[in-house]
Amino acid sequence: MIPKLILVLALALCGGWFGCSSAPKIHSPTSVTTYDGATFTAPRKLLNGSASQSEVYVWANSVFGTNAGSLVRTNYYPLTTIHADIFQNEGDDLFVAQPAMGGTGGNLYLAFKQTIKGYRFIGDIWFGGLEIVSPDSRCRPRLITFSHQSSGSSRVALCYLDRDGFHEIMGRILPCGDGPHADGKDWLLDRTTDYESDHQKKITDPMVQLIFGDPATIEFSGSIKAGQRFEHPFGDRFIFTLIPEEYGWGIGVYENGREENLAGLTLPLHGPNPTHIEGWHFRNEDNTDSSNEHSVVMLNDDREFIFSPEVGKIINAPESTNEITMDDIDRIQAFGQGELKITRLKLSPPQLHGTASIEQMNFDCKLTWRRKNLECLYTIRQGDTLARIAELSGMTVKELDAINPQMAAKHASGSQPTFQPAVGEKLLIYSPTQ
Repeated sequence: MIPKLILVLALALCGGWFGCSSAPKIHSPTSVTTYDGATFTAPRKLLNGSASQSEVYVWANSVFGTNAGSLVRTNYYPLTTIHADIFQNEGDDLFVAQPAMGGTGGNLYLAFKQTIKGYRFIGDIWFGGLEIVSPDSRCRPRLITFSHQSSGSSRVALCYLDRDGFHEIMGRILPCGDGPHADGKDWLLDRTTDYESDHQKKITDPMVQLIFGDPATIEFSGSIKAGQRFEHPFGDRFIFTLIPEEYGWGIGVYENGREENLAGLTLPLHGPNPTHIEGWHFRNEDNTDSSNEHSVVMLNDDREFIFSPEVGKIINAPESTNEITMDDIDRIQAFGQGELKITRLKLSPPQLHGTASIEQMNFDCKLTWRRKNLECLYTIRQGDTLARIAELSGMTVKELDAINPQMAAKHASGSQPTFQPAVGEKLLIYSPTQ
């Protein structure tokens, strides 16, 4: 074998086996941000990484409309600043936001990486709370964001930082408290932290895997004519499908060997649905407008949908008499999400009082799904025992200890663990189902 080739292979294998050898770099950062309907371009120093901290705040104030004026010289700024080590290289990176818009529901933050010369703008991101986690396999920085929703629930999202800014990989809805600072982070840490360790609570790689299931993403494009069927396999066991209908197509996701449409519970369950793409969505009411302008029924060309192999098995199974709940919808979305963007559309000729159909459509599609089983949020019922929970979860008693703070605390103190769960408390457990 050629020596140079051997060296290249060795370096590639070292990178795959031992992870990132140094902190990942953002060579060509994003240069713009949008706030309150306006677009702002970062100054030259913030693009080349030579801006001072004062210059960071001056530009942030100009973006958010919170101009501090002479207060800049006193090192006082009417802004919220979060210090973080995004690149995990002991840097003092900054997230800066307008405090008047703060809260656990979320806020737009401008992010700045500390460099040898100063600070560089690297993008904007919305969150109520955040936690930095380990880089991905391509050495891109990752973080988990938290934002309070309502009724004791929180949205948790896994994101990565690339050259063009922050990108969300997958989001989850998890329970949290109803307090003024409840955003789901404490709830998550309490159920995934090793309480036998003296280390400070933090989100670990196993925790990321548990919550987000090693998400995979695929993107592809397609072109289809009326009456044709489109199929694209993904994930070794799923098939994305466009099913021909009278006036267009229906979006379907199927598992090999099964007939159920795994995307069939995309909301809304009644009325026009994003999984149906029909010509009349893009034509005026009497079907006379030839400009292909959108109707008021379905304004967006981006069709978002959710899917899960639990549809038809555990959720909405043929023998089930239970109604679909929002917990079911959240669970489906936690497994898989898709987005189809229409890039070109040709409708049938206008015909007064007729129904428009689609003659041809070009599209881009992005699918994100979990490669591992979805965990279960089990609600403790009256009379539940440790053996009962272990049986339901398919886990051992020791594994349950690690995610139940009450049990783990007793282990740490040397006491014999006795399972005394509070009725209504939720436990994070692996699902024994595929």
